[in-house]
Amino acid sequence: MMELKEGLCYIERRLNELYNKFPPNEWVWAVCYSGGKDSTALLLLLTEFSKRKGFKPFIIHEDTTVEIPIVETVVRKVLRFFIDEGFQVEVLRPSKGLSLIHI
Repeated sequence: MMELKEGLCYIERRLNELYNKFPPNEWVWAVCYSGGKDSTALLLLLTEFSKRKGFKPFIIHEDTTVEIPIVETVVRKVLRFFIDEGFQVEVLRPSKGLSLIHI
């Protein structure tokens, strides 16, 4: 359990370093969310950090259109949650040209 706590403290310190080096009033903060375990953890850590600091990062998701249906369902629910919380969410979907859709 100590390893988890140490890891979370390290991430918090690193986010603070980035916050000081790239303040959100001068830089765009964005997180790419795939729906996998790693991007889900990063999304949750960054959004909790940003709430404490008073800013909201952009959330970007690339809809590959080939996801397993249950993963797609979970991703949409997570994105809807963050939209309802006031975060800006952009979904990229492949087409003959790159297009942004708003959900």
